Amino acid sequence: MNADLVGYPAAVLDASALVVAILKSGERENHVLSFLWQRRCYCSMINWFEIESLVDDVYEQEDVESSWDDIKKTFISDYYLTIEEFTLKDAEWVVEKEKAHGSCLLMPRLSCLALGHRLDFPVVTADRVLTQERWIDREVKVILI
Repeated sequence: MNADLVGYPAAVLDASALVVAILKSGERENHVLSFLWQRRCYCSMINWFEIESLVDDVYEQEDVESSWDDIKKTFISDYYLTIEEFTLKDAEWVVEKEKAHGSCLLMPRLSCLALGHRLDFPVVTADRVLTQERWIDREVKVILI
């Protein structure tokens, strides 16, 4: 079990973490799969749609046999990943962060942090930008894989 997640009953996985697992990216894939096996995991609906688009593009280029339906079944049914609605409260949290730091990132990039903040669970990511303190202000624990 990852020591950073001790004491947390669940975690939020962002798009980058799930793409690592779906595309089977070595050691980091194992970290993500262990999170999924050891506790309940959540993903923002915005991140889920982002993942579908990325995976479709990669699979189309590489002529892979797996389908998005197979991937959904594996992650939602087998791993019990919960796709969580992106709420008005989440959007307001993201806008507040963007205004406070004078930056306009795309909503998908911060939607996982908003979900982690709302659910009070750590966010697991492969995106180094999300570990920058200016985005989290100690409100959300971010674990980089």
